[in-house]
Amino acid sequence: AAVPPEVAADLYIKLAESGYPVDKTKRLEMLEDAWRMAGLAKMEMPPKMAVNGMNTDTDAGRILDSPRLDKLTLRVRTIRAMLPLSRKTAMERLEEMPLPAPPRAPCENVLTGAPDPYFDLLRDLGATERLMLDVRALTAPEQLAPAFRTILGIRRMDKEQRDLLMTAWLGALKDI
Repeated sequence: AAVPPEVAADLYIKLAESGYPVDKTKRLEMLEDAWRMAGLAKMEMPPKMAVNGMNTDTDAGRILDSPRLDKLTLRVRTIRAMLPLSRKTAMERLEEMPLPAPPRAPCENVLTGAPDPYFDLLRDLGATERLMLDVRALTAPEQLAPAFRTILGIRRMDKEQRDLLMTAWLGALKDI
């Protein structure tokens, strides 16, 4: 039986993180394959409870405990694994990623999507220009907290940049 693409992507990322293959060019090629396979994952982003404090002893709770083999998490992991091999390639892949936004769902939905891995990556990279574009484009409540944590978490940012990001974030908060 064929291996689901998200499982194959996960395996390729783990192999690359372990240093296999030894040849960095081949490892980068394998990560490019992981990138493509991650794009075929069934889930768009990791799930999270739509309402805090809900009982997690349900089917929804079991989904939360499952491995993170969603498109967003796998692609973020791929970029992180690419960084030591080719920062240029990793940043090109980041540019290909759209701002992750959970789809609108009825209020009775137990689960929603968590764009957190994407914002954590922007924070770790100190990608303030990309963050500015994304903060201005926020459309979902699930994006607000991770975007806010990212704004506060980027260490090398001058006060003027942080003020501009906070102003953009407050505008998004008002619009959402």
